[in-house]
Amino acid sequence: MNSTYVLIEGPDGSGKSTVCTALSEILQQRGSKVLRLREPGGTPLAEHIRDVLLNDGNELSEGMDSRTEMLLFLAARSSTMTAYERVLDQENDTLIVADRGYPSTYVYQAGLSDLNARIYQHTWEALAPERRLTILLTCSYDTSVERRKIRVGGEDRIEKRLTREVFDDVCRRYHEVPGGFDLVIDTETNSVSDVVRQILAKLA
Repeated sequence: MNSTYVLIEGPDGSGKSTVCTALSEILQQRGSKVLRLREPGGTPLAEHIRDVLLNDGNELSEGMDSRTEMLLFLAARSSTMTAYERVLDQENDTLIVADRGYPSTYVYQAGLSDLNARIYQHTWEALAPERRLTILLTCSYDTSVERRKIRVGGEDRIEKRLTREVFDDVCRRYHEVPGGFDLVIDTETNSVSDVVRQILAKLA
């Protein structure tokens, strides 16, 4: 495999976590060393930042503006990427499967203002893994709502903002992400098995 980092992206409810799990299991069954990551998260510092960003009950997030939110995501990613590079230095045949990454920061924070976008412009390439395969999963707003209803743990702080209008803006911005995507897959018409099969074919 030429890629060492598989990044699964998409709006909330598009099936990212489900696909990450299925893909990781199949790769492991085939003998690959796989490390699952989620963003923000993956290190003690990044997990702490995750709680501040996503836990609706964390008082530190009250009144947080989009720029502060973006910078916290970037700080968490910097911590995660340092850990990722350390893993590859020790075991360079490890394949990282990540649930979210730099595109989400553009979509949910950087794309909301010109200032945010200018800050993001100078950081995304530095924090994006070089040998990566990026996949965008898509779905409709109604499907997103139905899938999120049955999610264990309920909606996080950012998901609670997703009105139909906000969801449509999120989907539009995904197609404007710097660097684009290697694959775009509609999870309305493709099963989890179909999605995984397409990703494996691209990896091969």
